[in-house]
Amino acid sequence: MNLNLRSNIEKFVSNETNEYWISVIIASVIALIFQVYFYSNDLIFSYRDAVSHLDNSRRFYDSLTPGMMAQLGVVWLPIPHLLTFPYTYFDILWKTGLAGSIVGFISFVLSSGNVFRIGSLISDDKYTKWIALSIFVFNPNILYFQTTGMTEPVFFLFLISAFYFILRWSKSKLRYDLIGAGFFSAMAMGCRYEGWFFTLFAGVAILYYYKNGKSLFRGAFLYLSLPVLFALFWFGYNLLYYGDMLAFQRGEYSSQMIMKPFEEAGNLSAKGYLFASFTLFLRAVLSNNSILIVLISFIGLGYFIYNNKLKVENIFPYVAFSLIIMGVISLYFGQVAIILPTSSPPGYFNSRYGLMLLPFIIYFTCYLYSIISLDTNFKKIIAFSIIALNLLWILGYPDSAGSVAEAKYFDKIKPEYKRASEFLQKNYDGSNILSDDKVITIYPFSDIPLKERIHKHTFEVGENAIQRPSKYVGWILVDKKNSPSDEVWKVMNYNNDFKLNYIPVFFENGVEIYKRKIAPK
Repeated sequence: MNLNLRSNIEKFVSNETNEYWISVIIASVIALIFQVYFYSNDLIFSYRDAVSHLDNSRRFYDSLTPGMMAQLGVVWLPIPHLLTFPYTYFDILWKTGLAGSIVGFISFVLSSGNVFRIGSLISDDKYTKWIALSIFVFNPNILYFQTTGMTEPVFFLFLISAFYFILRWSKSKLRYDLIGAGFFSAMAMGCRYEGWFFTLFAGVAILYYYKNGKSLFRGAFLYLSLPVLFALFWFGYNLLYYGDMLAFQRGEYSSQMIMKPFEEAGNLSAKGYLFASFTLFLRAVLSNNSILIVLISFIGLGYFIYNNKLKVENIFPYVAFSLIIMGVISLYFGQVAIILPTSSPPGYFNSRYGLMLLPFIIYFTCYLYSIISLDTNFKKIIAFSIIALNLLWILGYPDSAGSVAEAKYFDKIKPEYKRASEFLQKNYDGSNILSDDKVITIYPFSDIPLKERIHKHTFEVGENAIQRPSKYVGWILVDKKNSPSDEVWKVMNYNNDFKLNYIPVFFENGVEIYKRKIAPK
């Protein structure tokens, strides 16, 4: 037998390889079980953003102005939509939400494999990698998101992969690992803005590593070239299509603008207060992760700092801490609102931001376990105890799973939107529908193509339809009770064309559908 072939076969069947594939199989089985559970409980569309993300992906095909560049968006980053668009092409996958579930499932399984590998890098101990895996695959919130069209699963795939390659490069010093870290960091940047902050911190750490060496420029180039290229692309795209390279940060649909009504309603209580921002973010972390595991991870961080200080060769695990800083800064400057049951007023909004600390929790929990010097049998008991802690959420479900509880909370807020979509599914006749998409969600199962949905910002058609709806749309959907006010209803309420040509055909708790009496000649 060829020696190289024999070596490859031996490597493939090695214990380490077997364990990796076992971890992937375990993750796949758990993910599939929860795919079925959340789909059968009708929760995959509970987050309105899950609907919007799939719609954005669908617009590459189904739009008055279809095309890749025309529909990349402005605030939401493009990578998740680019990954789901091959699936949203198929009506059944779009209407059921399974387009997002497929991408989420794949992302979750691949992320699990790299979490397992991170555990292997932390320690040669055979239990450390299984502890790492358990923290990820037993988290009910990430298990929920992998069934939806939300950006979290795809973001975690690239974030965890980038973190893994950074850690691997810190040991191997192979340039291919550094290039891999740069590639996955760029992809994470293309999913969520937390990826930008992570990449910035990782870049600083790499420059710090090379500070006294001759390879400073090479290291910076290998890691930062792809992230910088993506950042330049995104700035250029915003400038070309929206006239402002920072439109994603300060435009009409930016977080900065969306947060204004929240501030007026008193839901930005942490803005301008550093301690309040930190404690609010920490509460979001605790609502989405095992409290005891979070505590263990911070103890692990303390021991890591004590043992390593800022030693150059051990600087890279600190990169995971950047996601805490990003969360706190976003709250401090009012770029993000987080509302929890313990907030005043109480409720749920963006509790999922607490999931961003998962790489930090995984690494430093495993680090603390890895430095314990005890009898093998006793250490095994500790390992299984830590793994078991990740399942305690079962006792208080769903309240113990912050993002799942939030999804159920959202389902109760405006069930009228789903019922309006069900009405349209049975009655819509293909003559276009006007609504305020910043307020109202039309669900994919309504069977209404996106190119027939008219909004205020739908180029000239939208502006004209607002002024003379009977010429452009057969249906109008409004929410009279919504705050901030429904922009369509604000105009229709005083529009004579609307009053003369439309009749109400559905009304429930302020959500109303109007149908045109006679189509224009």
